[in-house]
Amino acid sequence: MDKLFYNLFYKLKSQRTRRWFKVLTIGAVLSFLILIFLWLTVFRNTPIVTPQTNSNPGSSLSNITLTEFDETGKLVWEITAKRADYRQDRRIADVRGVSGKFYRDGKPIIEATGSTGTLDQVTQVVTLAGQVKALAVEENITMQSAQMTWESKKDLLTATGDLQIQNQDPKTGRLITITGKSLQAKPGTNIFTLEKDVLAIASKPPLEIRTDKITWSATKKRVFSESPIQVLQTKDAMKLTAKAGEWQLEKNLVIARGNVIAEDKKLDLQINAAEVQWDIERQQVSLPEAFQAASASRGITIKADKGLAQLNEQSIELVGNVNAGFTATQGTVSCDRVEWKIPSQSVIATGNLSYEQPQNSLRISGQKAVANLEEQSVQVTGEVISEFVP
Repeated sequence: MDKLFYNLFYKLKSQRTRRWFKVLTIGAVLSFLILIFLWLTVFRNTPIVTPQTNSNPGSSLSNITLTEFDETGKLVWEITAKRADYRQDRRIADVRGVSGKFYRDGKPIIEATGSTGTLDQVTQVVTLAGQVKALAVEENITMQSAQMTWESKKDLLTATGDLQIQNQDPKTGRLITITGKSLQAKPGTNIFTLEKDVLAIASKPPLEIRTDKITWSATKKRVFSESPIQVLQTKDAMKLTAKAGEWQLEKNLVIARGNVIAEDKKLDLQINAAEVQWDIERQQVSLPEAFQAASASRGITIKADKGLAQLNEQSIELVGNVNAGFTATQGTVSCDRVEWKIPSQSVIATGNLSYEQPQNSLRISGQKAVANLEEQSVQVTGEVISEFVP
């Protein structure tokens, strides 16, 4: 009986175990099939998101100082900003309320401030905008513009908008201000080029230069232009126009070249020449090449190979193949040298002198002639030969 009961219990237990095993097996197979189905329909089309570290494109920082170094470890820039929105994936920072220093070979060459800006750490380019002010440290040149860009690798500073650069000489107190529409500068060599509606103004002496393009070499103390220029000295009302020119600041010398026209309204004098050298300090105008000078009110025109005008003394000295024409007497004088004293209206001619009055069929030769334009008289001396030419 006991054996029969045991066999029956064991048989029931085995059947129950096999039943549960079948259930578990079927469940496992169904779960596997469900996972395969979900993979094929859902998971395969859903991107896998992995956590990223140190990459927050929208991150913002306040009161931050950003620095950049070159491959040798020297400082390229050091910029402080009230706010920086850092695009780390591109290594670009958008900054506000920015001020900074830019370096060349570890030395500061530019200091600048602006309302907003962009810093590109890859290209080492900084752009500032909104009431930009900058200082070229070595030469103490200040700059203002609407927008300014500093390209460290090229040593190139560019600016646009209504811009102004300015410098005051600590020795002479002379203030130079140049305005224009665009700027290209090499701060490493202190060379600044302005273009479009350029106006350069100096305080001592009062001088203005107008042109389309001008370059200021601050280290060499030279302002020059290869474009047509107009120079005005407001104190003496003297004006120069030419194809090109330069201003040597230390010597206070203005040199104009190419179709030069120099006008002095006070003296009623106009000079046309290939080149004019104007020594502003000494009030001298040198004419190293052939030229022509004229005074309409005095009725005189003079040509010569070279000349020198003393503006303070109101006199002109002419040398080489001098030829003077007088409207009042219809006479002409040719000689080696002429001294024209404008206040006294005296003209002194010397060397191989020849005076002619074609309307009177008169020719006079000698060594010296003194003419008075107001009195319309001419006196010839030194082995005088008079001829009446039929």
